[in-house]
Amino acid sequence: MRSLHWSHVVALSLLLALSACSEDISSKSDDTELDDGGGDSTPPPATEPGPGGQQLSFSMTDSATFIASVDASEDAWIYVDIINQQQVNPANPEVSDAWHLAHRGTEIKLNGGDSGAPSTGVSNAIYGQKVEKGEAFPFETVVGAPPENSVTYRTDVVGDHDGLAITPDQLIYAMTTYPEADQNYVALIGGDKGWYHESAFAVNITPRENVGYVLRTHECRYFKFRMLDYSNDDGDKGYPQYEFLEIPGSSCSEDPLGEQRATFSTENNVTAAEVDASGEEEWVYVDLQSISQVFPSAPASEPDSWDVAFQRSDIKINSGASGTGAVGIHDILQGDWEAITTVPDDADYHSDDSDALAFVTYPEGDGSCQGVDTDYGWYHYSYFCNEGDGIHHISPRDVVYIVKDGDQFWKLRMLDYYSDAGDSGHLSLEFAPIAAD
Repeated sequence: MRSLHWSHVVALSLLLALSACSEDISSKSDDTELDDGGGDSTPPPATEPGPGGQQLSFSMTDSATFIASVDASEDAWIYVDIINQQQVNPANPEVSDAWHLAHRGTEIKLNGGDSGAPSTGVSNAIYGQKVEKGEAFPFETVVGAPPENSVTYRTDVVGDHDGLAITPDQLIYAMTTYPEADQNYVALIGGDKGWYHESAFAVNITPRENVGYVLRTHECRYFKFRMLDYSNDDGDKGYPQYEFLEIPGSSCSEDPLGEQRATFSTENNVTAAEVDASGEEEWVYVDLQSISQVFPSAPASEPDSWDVAFQRSDIKINSGASGTGAVGIHDILQGDWEAITTVPDDADYHSDDSDALAFVTYPEGDGSCQGVDTDYGWYHYSYFCNEGDGIHHISPRDVVYIVKDGDQFWKLRMLDYYSDAGDSGHLSLEFAPIAAD
């Protein structure tokens, strides 16, 4: 059996066993589980099969891994709590913490992205990998999850999916898309669809034996799993079966770069924030309500996990072209910071466009440098004119922004673009909650 190498793994948290001996695999998490029924502590890793449910059962193998058997033959979703190994029936699965994945026929959806909104702000997501076609996936050698900064964990999304021609309103399940096909699917011939291979006219549906996954849950716990079957003992289709086991993994609540890049201090209900947004490619995401830096796995499709994000002089908001949230900003040029305690009656909110971020578009420019516009929303850029702070210098404009997210409102203003040492991309700002009227 060939050993598995996760692509682009920088830290060797995923160890590959090269011999037939097996290791004792265990994992624990300091994160608190959030579920519909409450609870103050994260359940320990399972040591025996869970209760399952009417359409779901669990068993244990001789090698101490677990088997899930699902009756997904009907047209209703079967929701699975993989940590407690039980079937759940959330009243509102789109906003429930009770489930991790769900089955309906060949479809497997994940709680996150466009399929759900766990309250932790972390999507359930998978990293799919395969070995050469014809080889068996080396399931027993996977003893840890690849770190978040080394691979891409995928979740369910609407619309285009890595270049596939998908209609805008079509939901694409990560499990039926990744990993890439060994045989591209053609309707009259068949082919691969993520976890399974389908023959012509769906006569036969079989798991791809060379494919395996790591599932990350919204509690930041990790499971290795592989699909085993799609038929029951009588040969009836619609009965998926898979093997799984919890494995160690780095917390998905950590900065992928390994450091916190936003700090906050609050006094008299006003929060001062210092953000290291100096990275050329990395965004720093902030949730105003919790006053914290957050780490969304799929920021473009997580409506509730973040409000504003920073990268150099760019600031994006969770709405419009940047996200599926309901964040908007209203700009008040030369606004009186102290006097603004409620939302103005004439507030006109803007979202990000595909070619223009609201924070760098509004308010419109009122400065020039020999005929060149030098104002970009929240900041002024001096270009080659020395307008008080030197050439090629960014300075905040005198603007107070009203930021709204649903029925929550804040006033916000930018204070600086440079650190005390003069390093660029080190933003200072302050914000405070205000009343709706």
